[in-house]
Amino acid sequence: MSVSERTTLYQTLWQEAQQDPVLGLGTGSVHIAENIFLEIYANVGILGLLCFLFVLYAVAQQGLRYLVRVYPYENHIMQGMGLVVVTVAVALFMDKQISYALDGDKDLFIFLAAIVNLGKQGRSALLSRGKTSEGDMQ
Repeated sequence: MSVSERTTLYQTLWQEAQQDPVLGLGTGSVHIAENIFLEIYANVGILGLLCFLFVLYAVAQQGLRYLVRVYPYENHIMQGMGLVVVTVAVALFMDKQISYALDGDKDLFIFLAAIVNLGKQGRSALLSRGKTSEGDMQ
């Protein structure tokens, strides 16, 4: 899709989404937004977009917590796996800025869940080794 086609698509979708900016047009109404934020806004409105942004913030917080507090204490295999999961999730997220469909692309959400799981598994491993206290990981 060319830049001018994408710009026209975004403008048209933005105008359609303004019909109900709070709740959106309804899930499944928009299939070709080609942008994760615009598609979520058009489908579920500003409330849904805010919920999605909150989820992204929580996942980013878990990923950062893993990299800062857990990663240095992991063995080399677990460090490699952790970096692969975080790198793939970031790459998928960047890709979804220009090509996305809520009804078909579930891979991003799988890797976002894996990031959250990294933090949870790492916290359990550190607690069992006595490296940190539960309050320190919160």
